[in-house]
Amino acid sequence: TWMHLLLELMCIKPFGKSVLPAFYALTGSEARKFMIFLCLVIAGCFQAYWSLPIPENQPRGGYSHLSHSFSRIFQLGILGDYDVYDLEGIDPVLDNVTFGLDEGDESKRYHDGIQLLSLFMAS
Repeated sequence: TWMHLLLELMCIKPFGKSVLPAFYALTGSEARKFMIFLCLVIAGCFQAYWSLPIPENQPRGGYSHLSHSFSRIFQLGILGDYDVYDLEGIDPVLDNVTFGLDEGDESKRYHDGIQLLSLFMAS
């Protein structure tokens, strides 16, 4: 298998000398503690985002609202790729004069919460 090949390649001096320190760093106890901490931060932010009354995140038939909410928080927290309007569930609006996309109206109920959550997670 591929994993067996990769582990065997670590025995070759030019490959193993550069890969082994990174392998030990990823499999060490400090990395596991950091991953547990990161999972707790993501879980807390997911719970905070999911509790906001965004219509896009509400349960409805044939739609997994939990995976949708989690994918948004994963994009924000892990990948750093997010759009605040997308987090609010606001779809862009086509401007008929300039034929460009304008952002929709922000929600007065949870806009500030989304701003604080994105500020906390993106920094």
